[in-house]
Amino acid sequence: MATALLAPVAAPAADTDASATLPAAAAAYLEHATAQGGWPQVAAAYLVQSTGSTTTYPASTEAADRRLLLGDAGVALTGLLLADLASTGRVRLDDPLSRYLPAGFVCADARVCALTLQQLAAQDSGLPPLPANLFPADPADPWRDYRETDLLDFLANYHLPNTIAPRESPLGNVLLAWLLGRAHGDGFASALAERVTTPLQLSASGVGRTGTQVGRRDGRMLAAATTETPLPVHLHSSTQDLARLLRAMLRPGDSPLRAALLLSRQPRDAQQRWGLGWRIRTVHVDGQEWPLVFQSGGSDGHAVFFGFRTDRQQALALTANADASLQPLGLAVLDDTALPPFPMAPAAATPGFVADDYTGLYEFSPGSSLLIRANAGGLVAQASGRLGIKLLPLSPDLFAAEHSSIRLSFQRDARGQVDSLRWSENGMIVPMPRLSRRAPNVTRTEITLAPAKLADYCGDYAVDGDVLARLSCSGGVALQFSGSAARELYAYADDRFASRDGDLELVARRDSDGRVRALDLILSGSETELPRVRWTTLSPALAATLQRERELRAQEKAAAAAQARSAATTAAPPQAAAGSLAAPWDANLPATTAPEHTPYLAPGTSSPASIAPAAAASAAPSSPASASAATASAPPPSYAPVSADAASAMPPAAATAATATAGRGTTPKVQAAPPKPPAQVEPLPEKFERPRFAPPRSDEKIRDETSKEAANDGA
Repeated sequence: MATALLAPVAAPAADTDASATLPAAAAAYLEHATAQGGWPQVAAAYLVQSTGSTTTYPASTEAADRRLLLGDAGVALTGLLLADLASTGRVRLDDPLSRYLPAGFVCADARVCALTLQQLAAQDSGLPPLPANLFPADPADPWRDYRETDLLDFLANYHLPNTIAPRESPLGNVLLAWLLGRAHGDGFASALAERVTTPLQLSASGVGRTGTQVGRRDGRMLAAATTETPLPVHLHSSTQDLARLLRAMLRPGDSPLRAALLLSRQPRDAQQRWGLGWRIRTVHVDGQEWPLVFQSGGSDGHAVFFGFRTDRQQALALTANADASLQPLGLAVLDDTALPPFPMAPAAATPGFVADDYTGLYEFSPGSSLLIRANAGGLVAQASGRLGIKLLPLSPDLFAAEHSSIRLSFQRDARGQVDSLRWSENGMIVPMPRLSRRAPNVTRTEITLAPAKLADYCGDYAVDGDVLARLSCSGGVALQFSGSAARELYAYADDRFASRDGDLELVARRDSDGRVRALDLILSGSETELPRVRWTTLSPALAATLQRERELRAQEKAAAAAQARSAATTAAPPQAAAGSLAAPWDANLPATTAPEHTPYLAPGTSSPASIAPAAAASAAPSSPASASAATASAPPPSYAPVSADAASAMPPAAATAATATAGRGTTPKVQAAPPKPPAQVEPLPEKFERPRFAPPRSDEKIRDETSKEAANDGA
């Protein structure tokens, strides 16, 4: 742990309250961790009450403004969008998925289509971490080619387990974002910008990954992203934007999204551990329980943590350009507990090693073993019944499991021979004696199978309810598990295959008619039967409905852009640009300039025509309060799916004419939806006495009292 002898790199500004400065122990910790290379660079924004300070380690004038990927933590912004839509009556938290799916779509399991938006946001859906039909060409970028048709294929085939247990699901996060984009009518990126990032002035936050800071994974610099994903997977932000978000969460009465901010942070699952996209942890102070609300994640070599406590009016945002988790440090600072061990620094150069020093069989426990073997790429560790994991050398006798927090430290005896290893993961250390010095290696002779015979084996097989194994035969035989890399196989006998890396074997099982009905998967002494499965594919009519929806949205955007260009010729000169306004919750934060970046555009979509600057500026509100009033006064557009019959029957010309006469803005409106009451909002407990949020009222009364309530909250 860092000591007080290590001073922070940058002192707070002269006009900053000392209480709003990152605690000395945490500052010393970050200085030491970055000096040792655990994180190349960390930016920390610390807030108390209405003041805050931002410090970078090592010192930098740009780190706090750089855009980083949020990874799973991006669900906090998605949850805030859901809260805003629900608090204004646009959607209901208990709306089922089926309400926002294409007309005529049916889930294989009715319980899947009955899952609610709230369950997705609160990680209470029971959906798996990844869809079973995700077979990426590049496992490091698994969502790159996964489209909405693939997502619907998954929903049309997936069955929830008999007993549904809550679990974190990145798939559920992506599904929620996609559904909210459909509910809004103009896609998730537009909805997030219109209803969350613009009102909160989060100028460096949004959807997409191009233009983000280059990160590091396992100590190695990653290539900059050049493509976007078809689905809204990647959300980005900056340290300064996260500080603005946290300030708004601490003082929601000063924000135009007051109701949504309060709603998003309240417990929504049975265990009281999740709000709408926020994690909730209970802390104890003076015999009382208080919520610590936070999020943590990262992607593509980035790490983020941001959280707050209402009882102390305290918040912290941490960002780093390396993948070592910031969550242990963030929770320690906000909960006043011991600081965690320093993250392990990557080796300056890959250390050399002799593979034979480490290969062999090690014992976890009686009947459970770990096999260390060598291949052309280095060392591989394979536990009983598991696939092998590549080991990365960190220092002599110390290795890291690739894309994992697992560390293997090999121990030597008095003669210098490795006689055991220590498996370390998340603070737990397991000693494992070495049983043998040679890894089992069976030599097999490869045979060639005729293409017609080989085709008998190819297809999908169920590993369990969440994972598929796909045996493909194009360009050679390969086996690929959901979300992982393909493994090259070879046949060594009829109905028998082995992987070239030595990880696994397959034995085909046939039915009475001689057809392949299952595969036996053999993994380091463990054998599992994988039954053959055949997924139903999306119907042509449903695919046509999705395509027609996209065409209608594109036509409406074009019509709205044409109207904006026409209005620009008579628009009055703008008095002030909306982006230049200073939000009340942004006080005492360093001034920043929004980084230039290309707006998110999913592959396969056309770029919408740009609205003329004069028209856009003249439409901008002159204050946050007027922005809130303008948003509230405008009737919210609604979304309802187009039926397959209607979509196929409508000719393009008729659709264009209908769009032109609709007189709508940029949000498509296919069919009016019945109005919904706002969601109920109850504030989290606070030590400081503050006015409470009133019970649900009509939208009209909320609009009339917006300024009055904001003034009361700031009192």
